Parts: sequence; C-alpha cells; structure tokens
Amino acid sequence: MHASRLFSLAILAAGLGGFVCVSRARADDKEPLAARSRADVLGMTGLSETERKTEALRRNGDRAIQIGEFDDAARAYAQAVLRSPNDPVLRLLTGVSLTTIRKPDVAVAQFKVACRLTGDDLVASLLLQGALAQTGQSDAAQTVYLEAVRRYGKPSGGLDSSASLVRLKAALKTTPNSPILHLLVGDAYQIAENLPAANAAYRTAISFAPGWANPKVNLGLLRLAQDKPVEAVQLFESALKRDPENVALQFFRADAQREAGNLKGAIANYQRIQTRTASRGKTAPINAQALTGLGQAYAAGGRLEDALTAFNQARVIAPTDPAPPAAIGEVQTKKRDFEAAAQNYKDALRLTKASGLFGTQAVLYQALAQTQIAGKQTNAALQTLERALREQPESAGLWHRLRGEAMLSVGNQIAAEAAFRASLDAQADAGVFPQETLAVIASKGLLDDITAGYRANLSASGGGFARSMNTAPGSVGVIGRPADASPERETRALIALAAIAQYQSKTAEELAYREELTRRRSRGADWFALADAYDGRARDAAKAKQAYRQALNLGGLSDAQTERARLRMKQFAGVGREAVKP
Repeated sequence: MHASRLFSLAILAAGLGGFVCVSRARADDKEPLAARSRADVLGMTGLSETERKTEALRRNGDRAIQIGEFDDAARAYAQAVLRSPNDPVLRLLTGVSLTTIRKPDVAVAQFKVACRLTGDDLVASLLLQGALAQTGQSDAAQTVYLEAVRRYGKPSGGLDSSASLVRLKAALKTTPNSPILHLLVGDAYQIAENLPAANAAYRTAISFAPGWANPKVNLGLLRLAQDKPVEAVQLFESALKRDPENVALQFFRADAQREAGNLKGAIANYQRIQTRTASRGKTAPINAQALTGLGQAYAAGGRLEDALTAFNQARVIAPTDPAPPAAIGEVQTKKRDFEAAAQNYKDALRLTKASGLFGTQAVLYQALAQTQIAGKQTNAALQTLERALREQPESAGLWHRLRGEAMLSVGNQIAAEAAFRASLDAQADAGVFPQETLAVIASKGLLDDITAGYRANLSASGGGFARSMNTAPGSVGVIGRPADASPERETRALIALAAIAQYQSKTAEELAYREELTRRRSRGADWFALADAYDGRARDAAKAKQAYRQALNLGGLSDAQTERARLRMKQFAGVGREAVKP
C-alpha cells in the first residue's frame, strides 16, 4: 500500500461516529411490537417488571433501526437507558442511534458513560473519539484516541478489542436481531484483524437493516482495505442514496473510485467536495483532504505536476496534516527525486507522531527506507531501519527484509542473506507466511543458498529426517550439523523450510517439515499450519480435521485461526462434498 493511501482510511477513526460498526428486516418484522403478546415478543420469563420494560424498549429500538425509523430508535433506546442507566451496552446503542440522526453532541455523553461503566472497552473509546470529532472537538478527540492507543495497544502491534468483543457477543445472545450490535461486533473483529468475521458481522447488520448506511460504510471500508475497491464503490453509493450530503461518505466513494481506476469520477467528486465545503464555510482540514485526494487521482493518471500543485495547496491549508507531504514524497519518488522524497517522508513521519496516527508510521518508514535505498543513501536507509525496528518491532520481518535489500545494493551478499534469514525467522515467530520476503529472495537468486543454510541447521538425528528430506530432486544436500546447532535453530529451520516449500508449491516437502515440527514441539499454531496444509494444498480432509482439532485443543491461536478451525470442523461434519470445500 502506498504511504498516502492510509490517511484516507484514517478518516474512519474520526468520522461517522468513529469506528462505528453496527443487523435483517423481514416483512413480518414490521408488525408493531405492541400488537404481539409480551410472551411471544420478549420471551423474558423470570425478569422483573423494570427489566421487561427495558428489554421491550431495547427491542423497539432494534426494530426501528431495521425499518429505517431512526428517530424512533433513538427515543426507544434513550427511554431504555432511563430505566437501566448502568447498562453500558444500552449506552452504546443509544449513542450510535444518536450519531445516526446527526446528534453527536448528545451521543458524546452516552459514550462517556459507557467508557466509565466498562473501564475496558476499546470500541466505546473509539465511538467517543469519533463523536467528539464530529462535534468539532478535535483536540479532545485526539486525546481520547491517544489514551486508547496507550491503554489497548498490544505488544505485537494493533489494538486489543477482546473485552469489547466479549461484551457485545454476550449482548447478542439476548437480542440477536440488533443491527447496531452486529455492526459493533464487526468493528471489534476488524480491530482484531479477523477480517472474515468482520465481513460476516457487517453483512448480517446490512441484512437486518438494509436501509441503514452505517454497516454498508464500514463494510465498504473493509473491502477498500482488502483491495476490493469496485465492491467498496457499490457499497458507498448505496449508502449515499440514503445520505447524499454526507461529506465523509463522499470522500470514501472518491477514494474507492480512485483505487478502482475510475480517475475521471474520482477527480469530479473530489472537486465537488472541495467546492461544496468551501461555499459552506467548512473547516480547512476538509478542503485539504479533498485537495490531497484530487492530487492522488492526478498522480494515478500521470499528471504529476498537477498532483504536486494540489498537494502543495493542501499543505498550506493544513500544515499539520501528514497526508500531503507523504503524497508529495510518492510523486517525487516517481520523478526519481529521491532526496526531496526522503525529506517529505521524514516530515510526514514527524507529523504522524505528533497527531497520533500510529498505524501509518510503519508504511512511512518503509517508504522512506525504500526511497533511501533507491537513492543510494545506504547508510541513511540502515539508520532508518534501525529506528523503525526500535519503534515498530511488530514489523520486524519487514525491516530485516529491507535491510537485506540495502545490503545487496552495496554488494554485501553475506550480510544480505543474514538479514533475509532474520526476516523469515521474525515472520515465523509472528505466525505469518513470508510471501513477500520469499519473493524478494527468489528474485535476487538467493533462494537455494538460503534453503541450504536452513537445511544445514537441521540435526541428522530424529531418524535421519534431515538427510532423507534432501534426497528429493532439486534439493540442496546437507553437509552436516553445524557446531552451533540447537533445538531452537532446528525449529526455526523447519518452519522456514516449510514456508519455502509452500512458496515453491512442493506440498509433500512442506507436509514433511510441518509434521516433523509437530513431533518436536506440539503447539496450537504449528498444528494449525499443518491443518491448513492438509486442508488447502494436500486436500486430505481426514488429516486436516484431526490437525484442526489438535490445534483447538492446544490453544494459543489467534482469533482468526480459531474461527477458521471451528468453521472447518463444522464443515467437515457436514454432508456432501460441498461441506468440506476450503
């Protein structure tokens, strides 16, 4: 992803009520709640009268969202809050419904109480941040965001939304038809980078409330982040039919059009946003965003001078916005003015640190280092990568890979190979398939050498495993066990060799390495990787099922891996060939 593309997506944290994610309307659902018996509708035997009335109001609100009566929804949720003021989920429902009817100032109070009642809810904090931004309280919004990053930041990178997810899923058990709850569950999953689960939650929200823009917007942003801009355009345009004057939505559509290659449409929409906001006396940041988007569209079409003009105008209007210098850096890189590009990336990095846009820093560090390597500023690139490794350790695989490229640029192959191996090992530790690193290694003609190095780290013990693995055609032989061999080095070698075999589509070798790994150490992540190999490449459903079960039993999986393993286990238990398709 280009450095400047992240900034348009960062609007998500400051618009439409923050990371607001919010569920299916059937014809028979439009019957007024009062027309049904309390027992049929509520099903709340054993609850007190106050609790029953609260739940009735909550479900009134859910039903109003489903049929597009958003004012009625806000009233119903607000009345429910009056009866149960200490229910944080009710506060979230009320706040989201208020932002839907453009009352973010009132929503702020609801989100603040939700944050106080829970004390551990990242989604509530991001909703508060978004509502504050909508009311123009940018400093307060930034303070809330920075505090959320401090409190919920994970050592491995990203933010921890687990407490939010537990709370929201528990609420769904009581009210499974709530559009807002499904939307917020989608947000929590997206924060956790469980994108399939986020996608499913957003689609459920849309199916329950097809006339509500919010879940379409968040699904559109998800598809845009997944490089599916055509789908994103369709979702944003559908949302705009209900809310045509929404400036944030107009930005999203223009960004998606640009990513989809519809530069004419994107340029027209960025210009329209700029004209409308200027005529209505809107704030400078919106004009700067429109100019930055316009410049990006120009650059995508090869109009580099026009792009620079737009970016420089944006920079004058919003001197603290990191997006214009990042975009200028991209254009200067295209023009091979590497020194100027590097300076602009440095400026953008400085501004992101000041503004708290932590998620963009890794991309900017990458752009800066690559620019310095291209400009033959190798020492500067190495210094950049050292700083990136200190500040963004969760991306260690990337920094080591770029260090390898820098070493190759000055002809130091030994140091390059060591850096590439460090990159592969870092990604193995993170449980990530190192596709890009392997592609770079292969393109530089170093794959055989690095493969041989890993094989040399394998012990000749274990039934002659290391030697037997090297009898395959095209394999590189093992000379013997090095003096510094250790179980940890052998484990890393097995993981790396399995990844290399997967990259080369040598499924039999990959399986042998992964099977040996599970014999040497039995961890959930290792069994999951083996199950994925059986499932997706060997097409061995029986062994895949057994490996998924073992992975789940051992635990230690990511949320996405757990969801995947459970899904496949259910599918394996189904009937017919379709049930076990990967």
